Amino acid sequence: SYIQLSDDKKLNYDDLIKHVDYVKSILASPLEIIYDDILVQGNKVCTVHRARAMKKDGQEVEIKVIAVHYFENGKIVKTDELTKVIAGSDADKDMGSHH
Repeated sequence: SYIQLSDDKKLNYDDLIKHVDYVKSILASPLEIIYDDILVQGNKVCTVHRARAMKKDGQEVEIKVIAVHYFENGKIVKTDELTKVIAGSDADKDMGSHH
């Protein structure tokens, strides 16, 4: 089973699907992911990336994410991430975990 810790909020797989649906529902443009760093160590992949898009309200949002992804048998089983709003509003602070 999958577990995601996003800014200390715990999401299971079903929560992740709800989160993805929520993000899709507020965006006017596809989410663009810009990877700044990718580090691999054993079964872990650490990424520093930015997620950027235009919301339906016309506001641009950009979130910086530092994440460690844990793999087992070729699948991600856990993600532990911290997020920071670079561009957007206070309402976007929970975008990494809202579901």
